[in-house]
Amino acid sequence: MPLLRALENSMSKLFIIPAALLLVVISCGGCDSGSVAVPDQGPVLTEINSIELSSVPEPSGLALDRDGIHFWTVSDQTGNAYRINPSGNVVTTLELGGQDLEGIAVDPTDGSLFVVEEGLGEILHFSREGLLLERLAPEGLQNLGNTGLEGITIDPISGNIFLVKEKSPGLLVQISRNAAVLNVRELGFSVDYSGLAFDVNANLLLVISDESGTLIWCTTDGQAQREFSTGLEKGEGITLSPDGSVIYAVSDSKATLNSYRINE
Repeated sequence: MPLLRALENSMSKLFIIPAALLLVVISCGGCDSGSVAVPDQGPVLTEINSIELSSVPEPSGLALDRDGIHFWTVSDQTGNAYRINPSGNVVTTLELGGQDLEGIAVDPTDGSLFVVEEGLGEILHFSREGLLLERLAPEGLQNLGNTGLEGITIDPISGNIFLVKEKSPGLLVQISRNAAVLNVRELGFSVDYSGLAFDVNANLLLVISDESGTLIWCTTDGQAQREFSTGLEKGEGITLSPDGSVIYAVSDSKATLNSYRINE
């Protein structure tokens, strides 16, 4: 199976390093003495706001709700899912009873919730009222401990589910809605992988790394395209506004909802 091969051969694979270095050549021919040429810094990720989530301890995972306004997050401390408004206030609490909840995704077709349970390596499918509908257990991802599944998102076109395994090795896994493993790619562009979102406007995946403090856009087969530093401590959930212009992330340790914009 592709997933088992990826796990067994992880130590022998080359890591993918994104071509993120910009070589700037400054020509001073004809410059006035004393003038300084300042290189273009390129796109910059700018923080817009940081909101305290006082009622959500250790938020881990983030998804935009179907209305494009509210968010869903989970807490690996309480085992609950929380629907929060843009001000960070909790409007709905679902007591899911999970053991180690690390990621959440909203089904774009019916608004139901898919939640990652890292310790067991399962995806729990809940109704919006918190009723457990099914358990999905992709082959080869069970009982991986603290380096298991962290992030989840859904491709709104195909309906397939994308997952990230945190590290040792970091993996991008694509599964069908019945948990059949469709594709596995070992990742090497970051130290770890702690959250995942689908950028429908760019047709790319957006990955957050809490240890590297970065956001990385990559293709659905794991090829890094662009990267930005967030400076966010323990960023463990990521999502985007409907038009993709604003990026939202949650900090597990600080319990905050942070928003960012890219200034091109």
